[in-house]
Amino acid sequence: MTARVLFVGDIHLGRRPGHLPESLCESEWSETDLGPGAAWRATVDYALGQQVAAVVLAGDVVDCVEDRFEAAARIESGLSALRDAGIQVFAVVGNHDVDALPRMATLVPGFHLLGRDGSWERHKVETTDGSPLYLLGWSFTNQKEYSNPIAKLSQSDFDTDEGVTLGVLHCDLGASGGPYAPVPRRDLEEGPAANADGWLLGHVHKPSDLEGPRPVGYLGSLTGLDPGEPGRHGPWLVTVGSAGAIDIEQIPLAPMRWERIDVSVAGIDVDSGVQAADELYRLLSGALADLCASLQVEATHLRAVGVRVTVQGSSATAAHWHAAIDAAMGDAERRPSRNLEGCFYFVEKLLDRVRPAHDLGELARGNDPVGLLARRLQALELLDDDGLELVRAADKRFEQLSVSGLWVDLDYQDRERPDTRALLLRAGYTSLERLLEQGPEGAEETRP
Repeated sequence: MTARVLFVGDIHLGRRPGHLPESLCESEWSETDLGPGAAWRATVDYALGQQVAAVVLAGDVVDCVEDRFEAAARIESGLSALRDAGIQVFAVVGNHDVDALPRMATLVPGFHLLGRDGSWERHKVETTDGSPLYLLGWSFTNQKEYSNPIAKLSQSDFDTDEGVTLGVLHCDLGASGGPYAPVPRRDLEEGPAANADGWLLGHVHKPSDLEGPRPVGYLGSLTGLDPGEPGRHGPWLVTVGSAGAIDIEQIPLAPMRWERIDVSVAGIDVDSGVQAADELYRLLSGALADLCASLQVEATHLRAVGVRVTVQGSSATAAHWHAAIDAAMGDAERRPSRNLEGCFYFVEKLLDRVRPAHDLGELARGNDPVGLLARRLQALELLDDDGLELVRAADKRFEQLSVSGLWVDLDYQDRERPDTRALLLRAGYTSLERLLEQGPEGAEETRP
């Protein structure tokens, strides 16, 4: 037996990639070329080229019900090509497309929704040699599913021991509760679910490490939808070989990729903010070129790469670096972008982690405001008990703000929590520099 099935994680058709710069217009690509629709087209082309037996969609195919007509057009085009090639298409419903996907299935024939009534369904995949290969799936019926779907699974859902069974599910793996079908991990490793030869999941956009004889984990989003989804994305090719052996490989088909890199300014002293800006531009341009070289092996389908850069290191002229980084963040034109090897690379965001070249240990010996602040910075750098307490206190304050009327309620997957420790360190070091600039008399005046 040899059968190949292509599994696809959250597509979110209808959503546009965010955080794209205006300088994208200088490349040969548009926003449409970088989004989920383009990733779906590439996935269909790959499935056709590999002549897979089936394509399986793990939920959140459509971002929201308002996108169903645009999504239907894109899905229908792909399904027609897959149908003509004799490739079956299966799907489970996720929390985002609980209304859109069933409606779309009635408008666009060609794919089978597994477990659409909220009960488990086992369906045989037609393989070229007739070898038994089954899919086991369950679908959301409401936008919020508080119960564990695995609790509804029984031994009778595995009505035969022959062949290979792969489970596909949209769920919150590892959760003990919550509104997105919480499934404790042990529930996939014992009881009836243990009969499945693998569990390939939707919902969380970060792909899991699915290597091993029994893959269990998240497929991840088909393409990186925002900077919070860095790294490789694409569908997963599952090959079931003789004696039921499973081989799984992620295929990097995403047209848009997000990356995070570090750039060091350690030991680079500058005379002014202008010189720091020039040096920063040079460092960032070199970092983009280096990243391009490292991605060439898997860059066939890449059209754009957004890079979040952490600028770090100690410098005696940290204030100039802070000014240059702040200016670059306030003006996208001061952040480099490059067309490299047919791909558009751009700096999406800069994170300032530059430290002044002060001896915190020496400063912390004082009993003045400088000493107090230095001790707190030491605690944050070490993240000892005192440092953790400072972070927890700040987190509590952020949480109070997040539930106030000052914030718009967003889906929890789309909310990027602040790096509390980094914010405290930046504010602390900025305050330390200002205190030191005031000298002993200024510091004494700040004493409560």
